[in-house]
Amino acid sequence: MPMNLVWLKTREALPKVSILLKYLGEHLAPYGSVKPTGVSAR
Repeated sequence: MPMNLVWLKTREALPKVSILLKYLGEHLAPYGSVKPTGVSAR
């Protein structure tokens, strides 16, 4: 069924999206205003 293929593609994309969000969060908020890890890294 097509829905199984959509589900598979979604599951494949989720890790990439989370990595992209993490990357953007670290580079758009370099002063640690979003994550406590940014404060310790600074």
